[in-house]
Amino acid sequence: MWRQIMGLLLVVFVGCGDGDSLIDADNDGVLDTKDCDDNDDTLGDVSFDADCDGVLAWADCDDDDSSSTTVDIDADCDGVLTAEDCNDDDSLSTTVGTDADCDGALTADDCDDGDATVGDIATDADCDGALTTDDCDDTDATLGDIAFDADCDGALTTDDCDDGDETLGVPVPCSGVYEIEESSDLTDIVQCGSISGGLYIYDQDWLTSIDLPCLTNIVGNLSISSNDSLTSLDGLNALTSISSSLTSIAHNDQLTSLDGLDSLTDVDRLNITQNDALTSLDGLENLTSVGSLDIYNNISLGNLDGLSGLTNVSGELSIWGNTSLANVDGLSALSTVHDLKVVGNDLVPTLDGLSNLGSVGGGLHISNNEGLTSLDGLAGLTSVVDYLYISGNDLLTSLDGLDNLASVGSLYVEYSNALSSLDGLNNLTSINGDLHVVGNDALISLAGLENLTGVGDYLYIRHNGELTGLDALTNLASVGGVVVGSNSALTSLGGLEGVTTVADYLKVESNAALVGLDGLDNLTSVGNLAIEDNNVLVSLDGLISLTSVSGYVYIRYNDSLCESLIYAFGDGVTVGGNAEIQDNDESC
Repeated sequence: MWRQIMGLLLVVFVGCGDGDSLIDADNDGVLDTKDCDDNDDTLGDVSFDADCDGVLAWADCDDDDSSSTTVDIDADCDGVLTAEDCNDDDSLSTTVGTDADCDGALTADDCDDGDATVGDIATDADCDGALTTDDCDDTDATLGDIAFDADCDGALTTDDCDDGDETLGVPVPCSGVYEIEESSDLTDIVQCGSISGGLYIYDQDWLTSIDLPCLTNIVGNLSISSNDSLTSLDGLNALTSISSSLTSIAHNDQLTSLDGLDSLTDVDRLNITQNDALTSLDGLENLTSVGSLDIYNNISLGNLDGLSGLTNVSGELSIWGNTSLANVDGLSALSTVHDLKVVGNDLVPTLDGLSNLGSVGGGLHISNNEGLTSLDGLAGLTSVVDYLYISGNDLLTSLDGLDNLASVGSLYVEYSNALSSLDGLNNLTSINGDLHVVGNDALISLAGLENLTGVGDYLYIRHNGELTGLDALTNLASVGGVVVGSNSALTSLGGLEGVTTVADYLKVESNAALVGLDGLDNLTSVGNLAIEDNNVLVSLDGLISLTSVSGYVYIRYNDSLCESLIYAFGDGVTVGGNAEIQDNDESC
């Protein structure tokens, strides 16, 4: 033990003695045998800096080469300083000196060495950014990637009329009125994206189709009419809107559908008239709004299903004389219309397709539909601002379906020969204009008008051969004028007791069974009075309260009415105009 301690002391003594400077001359802690330079204390142990360049091995790109770069200025140790290296994490990357935009293509081979998005001439010969394999023409920089220009005509797919047809490019605006008289006229406007002026195609027997694939908009009239060989409108499939006073598709005898107008969403006025082979309106499914729409005399048209998207007609919708039309179900989306006419469609049994219609801003005209049996499809209708005209529907037996109608401008119920009453109008309380009940051969009563309190203008009850009384009018209190005439079975005016004044005229004429005027007992004043041609009338007692007639009085041609009674009646009445009493019974 003691010997070991002494040996240790000896070692320590030798290491710290005066001979130190001979072993580590630069006092850097590294013996001269291992020191890169024992006279330079900045250079250390060869074990940690093999090339003795002052950079430790872990920080040296090549510790066997004193000229090599260091990791802190050349991270990928490719000999190119970070500031000059395109990618200092990739020893294979190019340098800024040989590839200014660092896109991997050397300057000599690069389409644009200032734009990294433009690459190597070898893969993009025309330097348009589209690789040779994808380029329409790699020798023409104006033609690019097939992915964006399928027909390689220089127009991008998004701008091209038809990216499958290299003859059609970007649409152009056209101005003027174009009349098509030969095929070259269509060719001349094939590139038109819009037409401002008008387009007329008529009386061209050679025409089988209209190929205008670029056309999206027309400001002006469009007329396609009397083209006897036209079978298709498919070439108009880009057309979305027509702003015009009239768009007419008429008298095209071979046209079976409107397919091709599928993109059309808005048109001012559309007239579809007398296309004898037209079986459907397919092609108009995307039409949501129209100013006015006339569907007239298309004798093969079976349905209106092509109008399934139509919600608004700001003007008139007329469905007239389509003798094969089986229903109007295609109008189920229609909620707003100003005027509606359903006329002369002999096979239409109901109006069920109008169930979404709540009001009519103008007039509603339903006439001469020989197969119409029901108005139930109008159950949602609450008001008709202008007039409701129901006439000549020979199988219509009631007005059920109008149960929710509360107000109407004028009401016409005429020449409906199966109608026995007016049931269905029970919710109607006032009529702002006229009420006409005329020429209904089977009508025996006015039942249905029990809640009617006022008629703003004139009440006409005429030529109803089976009508016996007016009892349903018991709540009628005000009326502008009254005409009761040519009702051959009418025996009484009972029902008019609530009427006290008639501002204009009261006419009672040609009622063959009327014997008295009972029902007018509370009438005190009228504008004009005419009682004529009532052959069995024997009494004027019903006018007992009448004291004033501001205009004329005509009591004439009443074969059974004693003239002496007439003069007695007149003694209590003030008459402001002419009075004519003639050709009554003068024998009493």
